[in-house]
Amino acid sequence: MSRSLHWFWSVLTTVVFTEALSDVSSIDLSKNRMTNDKIVIAHRGASGYLPEHTIPAYTFAVAQGADFIEPDIVMTKDEELVILHDIYLQSTTNVNEVFPNRQRRDSNYYAADFTLAEIKKLQVHERIDTASGKTVYEGRFPLDASYFMVPTFREFLEFVMGLEKSTGKLIGIYPEIKAPAFHKTNNLPIVEKTLALLDSFGYQKKLDHIFLQCFDKDVLRAIKEEMHSPYPLIQLIGENAWGISSTDYDLLMTAEGVKEISDYAVGIGPWINQIIDDKGYATQFFSHIQSSSLLIHPYTARKDDLPNFTKDFDNLHETLFIELDVDGLFTDFPDVASKFLQNRVEQAHHGA
Repeated sequence: MSRSLHWFWSVLTTVVFTEALSDVSSIDLSKNRMTNDKIVIAHRGASGYLPEHTIPAYTFAVAQGADFIEPDIVMTKDEELVILHDIYLQSTTNVNEVFPNRQRRDSNYYAADFTLAEIKKLQVHERIDTASGKTVYEGRFPLDASYFMVPTFREFLEFVMGLEKSTGKLIGIYPEIKAPAFHKTNNLPIVEKTLALLDSFGYQKKLDHIFLQCFDKDVLRAIKEEMHSPYPLIQLIGENAWGISSTDYDLLMTAEGVKEISDYAVGIGPWINQIIDDKGYATQFFSHIQSSSLLIHPYTARKDDLPNFTKDFDNLHETLFIELDVDGLFTDFPDVASKFLQNRVEQAHHGA
């Protein structure tokens, strides 16, 4: 993309997002996030509308009423924290064009093999299936339609602070430490650097505006018990078959496992399919969580990738927020979840 076109797009998106922000004055982002109020968590930003983990996606998410915005954190070769969902680059950037032949033997271009300066040369695009080259979710933001960059975690935090000042709204953040075991194997101190940066931005004094999440149980326990970090922790629950961690998720989904999680975390982030079966009934795992004091923040609501029990996006919100009474929801479409909850509040007022 030419510099002039890049400049034009930047100005245009700034105008659009500023106008959108002015339309959400009725959304109160100043309330205490650790109350029983249900929260909307923008999964990788407003990723249903814009390429994930980009500053425009986060801006749009705030404009759409998200209570929390989620950055996934990985580390570069020179120990800089950047925002990416994967520890590799090829699914959401043009790394194979800019740096051909820099992949490892498994064909992945790992962020850990690149410096920040190199990653800043990449363009971010809508997530693709690398085998076909097509977007994973048809109908989302078109490939190569604009110019986006990989933000650093510091840039993300500076963005949040700036937007809080300019809008007068408090913005919750929900960072995830990605693949800590992989980073440790590559001698990259992702956990320590993440905590240090959060501390430097004063989040120890803003504990009601942050959740820190990870799939790795041992890392979360260490953050709580060895590093004595005060941040509210969320245990993400995957499937053992995914191979994302040495954590035994089957064990964590038992009554004993949920009780163990309560020792170090304030909540659980389960996959939606783990708490609702294909017929729309709550699972035993959900019952275990419900019997505890843990918050429930399931992932991920996508209108273009619905779970088997429903074909209706509104019904998904009804089932999760009303029938199961979950405390929060990760969603690619924060506007839909925010509107659903706001409509419920208005209905309650009218019925009072």
